Amino acid sequence: MGYTLSHTTNAAMQTGSDRDWFEAFDAEDAADATPAPPTRGRPPRGPTLDEIIAPLFVARHSPFGSLEAMLDASRLPARNAEDVSATLESGAWDAFVAQYSDFPSWAAMRGAAGRDWVRRRLRGH
Repeated sequence: MGYTLSHTTNAAMQTGSDRDWFEAFDAEDAADATPAPPTRGRPPRGPTLDEIIAPLFVARHSPFGSLEAMLDASRLPARNAEDVSATLESGAWDAFVAQYSDFPSWAAMRGAAGRDWVRRRLRGH
């Protein structure tokens, strides 16, 4: 793959009607979340796509070791941020996720990954 997911923020996951995907988190997890301390001179950075959908999460729920490996195996376009955003919102990606993961759709997978990410953050991981 020509594009590295570590440079892709969660905005790549928040296109169209899915901009509110974080609302799918358990209210309890969200209420317990502690904001990161402010950084000096720099605006806080949001999590990257590969931080939210961690390799361990992908490995637990699919035959792949990372989201990047899933994208590579799908053979869908993923050369840059725009390609990744378009691919993640495509019907072909939904079908790939349903076939090769424990989830019926990309929305279900990213919602579960988001909840997992919040739990990891709360535990300090």
